[in-house]
Amino acid sequence: IAVGAGTAPGAQPAVAQPGASAATAIRLQAIQDSLEVDAAALHALLAPEWQQYLAIPARVTPASAAEPATIAAVYDRYRRVNAAPEFKQLAERPEFQTTMELLREYLEALAAAGPILQLPQPPSQ
Repeated sequence: IAVGAGTAPGAQPAVAQPGASAATAIRLQAIQDSLEVDAAALHALLAPEWQQYLAIPARVTPASAAEPATIAAVYDRYRRVNAAPEFKQLAERPEFQTTMELLREYLEALAAAGPILQLPQPPSQ
């Protein structure tokens, strides 16, 4: 989806609408769902030690509660494998490339969602 498509050059970006956070939450959930499916397809091709090395974090609900540092660490492992010539056979696999791209998108979507407030339990009624 192109952001700002159809906007005149130099025009200010649109202000976030009230439904924007709901849209971000839906996007995060969709990315998490796709990531789970594509990572499983990749892991089906790998030996156990590689499954462990390229394991994605456990599903989090809501998807926006995922820890960005954890996702970033996994993404970094994928980037290192992708850059290493000795792992070219793995890095060129569509399952690997798709999973790596979804991790990048997840990080971007988490950054766009902003932090989740860490609050104590609400007052009892």
